[in-house]
Amino acid sequence: MNAQAILLLQKIGLGVLEAVEVGGDTGAAGGVLYAAMMAHGASLSQFQSFMDTLLQRGFVTRSEDCYHITAAGQVYKAQLQAKFGAPRSTAQASA
Repeated sequence: MNAQAILLLQKIGLGVLEAVEVGGDTGAAGGVLYAAMMAHGASLSQFQSFMDTLLQRGFVTRSEDCYHITAAGQVYKAQLQAKFGAPRSTAQASA
């Protein structure tokens, strides 16, 4: 895997971790996460492999079909935000 592919996967991971965190106690539904990734060309197999990697690394947990961010996931998300820049808030985007 080349450096460009690694950066792309890290950016996707950041987006997924941010989405899962926004889900709060309810979590983020796997179907919704898959739909977002599918809209960008990901297959079901690619989505499942990606999410399985996040699960195995301890960045998320899964309960039924909902994913929840872990403390390790929050740390990794912060590292990725430092690398790529923190997301813009809605207020910043509309200014």
